[in-house]
Amino acid sequence: FPYSLLKALHICWKQNLTNIHLCDALLSPIGILLKLLTQAKISVSVVGLDITFHNFFYQLLIPRCVRQLDQVICISRATRDECTSRGIPSRRCTVIPIGINPNDAYLPFSKEDVRHELEKKVDVSVQYRKVLLTVGRLVKRKGVAWFVEHVMPQLDARYLYLIVGAGP
Repeated sequence: FPYSLLKALHICWKQNLTNIHLCDALLSPIGILLKLLTQAKISVSVVGLDITFHNFFYQLLIPRCVRQLDQVICISRATRDECTSRGIPSRRCTVIPIGINPNDAYLPFSKEDVRHELEKKVDVSVQYRKVLLTVGRLVKRKGVAWFVEHVMPQLDARYLYLIVGAGP
């Protein structure tokens, strides 16, 4: 933390930065110091455990620090709700989901290439199907079991749901 703060201060003063974005709520104490010392606007990205980590001292410090920053970028409405339940003003929270647009030109592969490779891996035809994919730890709060139980029965055979990950 001390090195990160000193390095950030050096960059801020050298570049005359007016906006700083932190990519982890754990860095919010540094964000407060940067805000005080540079007068810059400070934003932070928050993913689930950044705000919900179950530790008394963490919960005592991090949400209070995040609350003092200028903008909080949440990866989901659920994350925003966790932030607001910890006293972070909703007006400072913006939801920007993580993801990509498969139609974007920057992707280094075609949809057909992906479908072909996928069929080889799962040994199921994906032609004319919508493929839903979850990649992550399989823990309750991620909602995979809920999705399988409540959403999948409402979808027809055009949908294929693939789950990649490990957990209880």
